[in-house]
Amino acid sequence: MNLVVLKGNLVRDVERRALETGSTVVRFTVAVKRRRKGKDGEYGTSFVNCVAFGTTAELISKYFVKGSPIIVTDGEWVSGSYEKQDGTKVYTNECYVNSFDFCGKGETTKLEPKPEPEKDILDDPMFVPLDDDQLPF
Repeated sequence: MNLVVLKGNLVRDVERRALETGSTVVRFTVAVKRRRKGKDGEYGTSFVNCVAFGTTAELISKYFVKGSPIIVTDGEWVSGSYEKQDGTKVYTNECYVNSFDFCGKGETTKLEPKPEPEKDILDDPMFVPLDDDQLPF
């Protein structure tokens, strides 16, 4: 089974892109505190590159910014490689995020999306005002 669970903070703002299919993809990095102390007696930090698609990606880009705490509740580790133009091979490791959760109210977490501007019903082209004699009461 390939299951990744992470708890940490975003290192930078979420990078959002639209795929040719119209689906959304986001990339972000989470700083995760290690569970064991190093030789210096300090806990180290791992920086995990994450990718999310579709609705999950849209929600992450809507609510998270640099410094936001996040819990990746269900992810999968994906390793890959590609060849650069100069012929050198590059190996990649990423966490594909399937689901996430909020992890406390951080100062930089966008817990509420920007509200849509309210529309006045009178500006709606479908609105038809009624005369008093047309009212059923």
